[in-house]
This record gives sequence, C-alpha cells and structure tokens, in this order.
Amino acid sequence: MKKIVLCAGLASIATGVAAQSGPDMMFEGAIAYGISTDFTDDFEYVTLDFSLEGQFPGSAGLGYFLDYESLAESSDLGDNIDALYYGLTYDVGPGTLQFGRPKSVITDFTDSPRYGQDPSFRIFLSSFTGSILELLTLDEEDIYGLRYDGNYGQFNVGLSLHYSQSADVTLSSAALSYDAGNFTPFVLVETLSEFGPGEETRFSLGTKYADGPFSGLISYTMNAAFDPDLSSLLLTGEYQVNDNFEAGLTILQIDGGGGAEEIYGIGGQYTFDVGAYVRADVTAFSSGGDDPIYNFEVGYEF
Repeated sequence: MKKIVLCAGLASIATGVAAQSGPDMMFEGAIAYGISTDFTDDFEYVTLDFSLEGQFPGSAGLGYFLDYESLAESSDLGDNIDALYYGLTYDVGPGTLQFGRPKSVITDFTDSPRYGQDPSFRIFLSSFTGSILELLTLDEEDIYGLRYDGNYGQFNVGLSLHYSQSADVTLSSAALSYDAGNFTPFVLVETLSEFGPGEETRFSLGTKYADGPFSGLISYTMNAAFDPDLSSLLLTGEYQVNDNFEAGLTILQIDGGGGAEEIYGIGGQYTFDVGAYVRADVTAFSSGGDDPIYNFEVGYEF
C-alpha cells in the first residue's frame, strides 16, 4: 500500500486558505516546501496553489474563475505536475453556472483530509473519497465541462459534467447536502463513462460536523476508485487549539472484500500572524510491513 501512496504523491496538490479580496475579486493561495520520509526513502517537494475569482464590472452576473495547483520535486523543479481550472461564471437565480474547465462539485461538497498525511496521501485519498476528476486533469489536457451550484433554503445542490475527447471519457457528478445546524449530511454520486469498458458509478454518504473549535467528517463510499469490489470509510477530525495552532487526525479504511486495510494519520499546523506556517504529519498503515511516513512542511499562505 505504501508504494501506491508514494507513487501517487507525484500528482499531489496542496491547498491554501488565507484570502485577499476586493469589491469584485477574490485571490488566495499558498506556497510550501516539504519533505516526506520513512527514514529509508525521502521525497522532497515544492507546492504552489492559487485561485482567483470575481465578476466583470457592470456585467449583471457574469464572472470568471482561475485555479492553479502544482507540485514539483525539489531536486528537479523542471519536472512539474500541475492542474489548471478556468472559465466563466454566470449567476442564475439561486445558483451559479460555470463554463470551461470547472472542478467537480464533489470537491466542494466533501472536505479533503487536512492532517495526518503527506501530499501523496492527499492525492491517494481522492481516488477513494473525492472526485476522480483531479486525477484525470493531471493526465488529460482537453477536459472541459459545465457545473451548477444552487442553494435552496437548507438544501445545497451541485451538478457537473466533464468530457475529454482524447480519452473519450465522460464524467458526471451530482451532490446534495442539507444544513442541519452543526451537522451537514450529504449524498454524492459520480459516474465515469469510458468507450469500451462501459460505465461505473460511485456513491458516497456522509456528514460534516462543526461546533466551535471542533470540526470533522465521516463518509462511506461504495465502488471506491470505481472498483465494485472496493469500499472505503473515511473519518476526519480537527481541533482549533487557539488562533495559531490547529491539530487533526485522519482514518481511512479500505475494504477489498478479502480484508480491510487502515491508514491512520495525525498532524498539526502552527500559523504565524504574518501568514507563514510550519506543520508536521505522520501517516501509518495497518499492514505490518509498511513503515510510517513522516512529513514536515513550511510555507506561506496569502
């Protein structure tokens, strides 16, 4: 399992949190340097992530978005792996349409684990609990699509459709969540249609939880990684200790029918008032032959 995780790390994506905004534009991002090691093999990396969105002045609801996410090995910065999302937005009643190359709605209806992982673990998890669009975008340059996000009282609805002509792949995603106070239950459905192999559908059920300094998520996925023999159970939790320090954990169980394997993670991040941060994470595996992976990272959020 560890070898799969480490290989997937070459396609990892880091995210930023701090935001800068103006009347018609919002910009946020992060840059970081880190090292992951099991004290036998090391993996150094540099990540860059930023997003830009806003509305054209006097456009009556017409706007734009741009998201860029990348990872590069620190020993070979020329070997860069990146993902780019871009397009136009248009406000329609209670919702917003996106045209171009939007992210899947799955991405925003479920939270990616924040702690207890190196970048490879983050991309690995997306194969089981997030959207496969993240992986497809890294391999295919001609993926385009549509997306709709709408708010109807306590219900939030999301629909997205993507197509790649070169891969002859269509990806359709649907999401529904309900705001029930501290809890936000959700249902996610994603269907991958390929020429030849046919069609596979993945289902996820779960809920988010937030109460003061505590937040978390539990999610169960059937047909994980679009494999009918796989299912996954994800549990995350975060605690905001104070204004600067947050800690969290991640537990992922993958059941292949012949037995389950668990991946455990714990980590923490200290963010200075100027936006710089330091963080450390540990990833461990239930299989006895896999050593824990230790991740250390420094970065700046803007």
